[in-house]
Amino acid sequence: MSVPLRAGDSPLQSKFVDGGLLMLRSIISGRNLRIASEGELDARGKDGREAHFRVHVHRPGTVSLQSLQNPEWWVAIYEGHSTGTGRGPYCEFQVEEIGNNVVLISEACAGQWIGVLRDGGMKSPMETTLGVDAQFAPIAVDPTSSESQPTHHLPRPVPKPRARPRPQSKPAPPQSLDSPCKPIWIAPPPPIPPPPTTAQPVIPPPPPRTSTPVIPPPLPTTAPPTTAPPTTAPPATAPPATAP
Repeated sequence: MSVPLRAGDSPLQSKFVDGGLLMLRSIISGRNLRIASEGELDARGKDGREAHFRVHVHRPGTVSLQSLQNPEWWVAIYEGHSTGTGRGPYCEFQVEEIGNNVVLISEACAGQWIGVLRDGGMKSPMETTLGVDAQFAPIAVDPTSSESQPTHHLPRPVPKPRARPRPQSKPAPPQSLDSPCKPIWIAPPPPIPPPPTTAQPVIPPPPPRTSTPVIPPPLPTTAPPTTAPPTTAPPATAPPATAP
């Protein structure tokens, strides 16, 4: 069960002091939360300055985390994504304890947590639960070990929507369609109607062809052999007798 972090509740409070420096080591990835060079938030950081955050305490248990590497960048949840370039109230988080770890719950977007994937990428805040994907081990950073940076004030806040933290036993209240806590939805373009088709004349199918029986060709006829009629010899005629 998560417990709100309040002054004097536990040794974790000493790591979330106003103006202090800390690192947040993701339990699921084993690396530190950081804001990379392009303002992208992930949990693949080592122990360098890009993983150091300056804590700003707004109320007991509610903080903002400012990048020490680039003071213009703040951890935030905005439009359904975890980002390192947040502004205004979307940078404020409730810090709650789970054992020796903490979770960061958005103040502006009810029921959304900073979540991490196993490879160190960021998980959708709307799909994150209070499991190990949302838990961080806070590590205090000695200010003398990092070059001090001037503490910048929060950017001018934008109008803050009315939101409440989601109780564990109840679903989160529905967000309005134009809420910055929801992902931007772009309506798909209308389908392109098919081109008009002209009626084609109906051609009746040809009549079925009946098969003609195949008549084999006649066998060749052979003429019977021609038999010559028998020849009869003429009767022998005796020569006429001559007188002596």
